[in-house]
Amino acid sequence: MTAILTAEHVGMVFDTPDGGTVEAIRDVSFELYPGEIVALIGPSGCGKTTLFNIISGLLTPSRGSFTVNGADHGPSVGYMLQKDLLLPWRSVIDNVVLGLEVRGIAPSQSYPIAKRLIAAYGLAGFEDSKPATLSGGMRQRVAIMRTLAFDPAVVLLDEPFSALDFQTRTLLQTDVAKIIAESQKSAVLITHDIGEAITMADRVIVLSQRPSTVLRELVVDIPRDARDAVALRSDKRFNELFIEIWNDVQHKVAA
Repeated sequence: MTAILTAEHVGMVFDTPDGGTVEAIRDVSFELYPGEIVALIGPSGCGKTTLFNIISGLLTPSRGSFTVNGADHGPSVGYMLQKDLLLPWRSVIDNVVLGLEVRGIAPSQSYPIAKRLIAAYGLAGFEDSKPATLSGGMRQRVAIMRTLAFDPAVVLLDEPFSALDFQTRTLLQTDVAKIIAESQKSAVLITHDIGEAITMADRVIVLSQRPSTVLRELVVDIPRDARDAVALRSDKRFNELFIEIWNDVQHKVAA
């Protein structure tokens, strides 16, 4: 199977105002295959968001390369941030079509796409509602629909549930993984939550402290249809994977 996203020995060095440099990423390589979710996890400040900015084309790596469908970056990548960033004066459906609108897609094409997504992902009847009237979980559903509307090949999920309460976050982990699978997309997830990584991802890539390298790659060998975010907490394999990842991250932080 051909990888949809390939990172090859990516490194990133930033210039500082005093004329020096800071090495954020030393050497990161991984692949993402069609239909997969890969989670990136590591200590705070290890360069996870910098990697996302490189994948999306916002930054050019100092060395190495990222390719998505054989290209450096571009419209084949959708980026879902930590905050939903819905425009408060626009309705649900008007927020969903925002990306399509920016790309110059005519309303006659964009609104039917938005209506299908809204119906498919449980917000039928809320098309004309404003964000202020929605719960946090509903707002995040609108954000993922906005990201999926322009049909990206790869979806970047940057701690998408970190601002939500535990119950809503737990429910959305399973829901969003299901949405990604049903829409036949591939995704890269950044998270500090080890349980979230195991619940949502097919593989977990553990990064070292800055300057980051890949410490370990683990396959989440738990059937996807058994990935109930609550029931998993009592699953033996879930707990084994959790401890492995925890030990990796904590060992490097202590070092």
